[in-house]
Amino acid sequence: MKENLFSIIRGNKDIIISAGVDICDALEAMQEKEIVHRDLKSNNVLVTSKGRAKVIDFGMAKRKDYDLAPPGIVFGTPEYMSPEQARGDATDQNSDLFSFALTLFRGLTGSLAYCALSVRANYIPRASQWNLANIESAKNSLRQVGMPESFTDAWSLAVQPDPPARQREPLKKELEAILKKTKYSR
Repeated sequence: MKENLFSIIRGNKDIIISAGVDICDALEAMQEKEIVHRDLKSNNVLVTSKGRAKVIDFGMAKRKDYDLAPPGIVFGTPEYMSPEQARGDATDQNSDLFSFALTLFRGLTGSLAYCALSVRANYIPRASQWNLANIESAKNSLRQVGMPESFTDAWSLAVQPDPPARQREPLKKELEAILKKTKYSR
């Protein structure tokens, strides 16, 4: 039996951390194949009965440098969009990394990173204006659920406003270090 990540999100930090490692691996594989998912979110991650996470639904995916959509067209789920995606700018693997970090945030905190707004239509303007103050606020939410400072720092590298500044590897290393300390076996 498989469940989507959203259905098991609350109350099981160990599964979220383990799934995070698997999603980092999937992001790396997608980067090697030059695939941009463009709709990475909890509902597009399945967790198998063995506890392994699988990224699904590549219906909006594209090759890195091949996009038939005209500039300005927005693809994805607003609550998980990167700033460049929300503006209709070009997307790449850094956009997927940003979406993954927001998915991880939701799994760990139970909240959306753009939680101050309740109307879905307002998520896109909020996402397009993501900045360092948003990052600090989100880091505080992660601290409140017991995530260590080293993790919040690594997480913040994945959600930088400037796509080339985003880093996946520090976040993956932090997830792996936390996973080693849990009771959850893979």
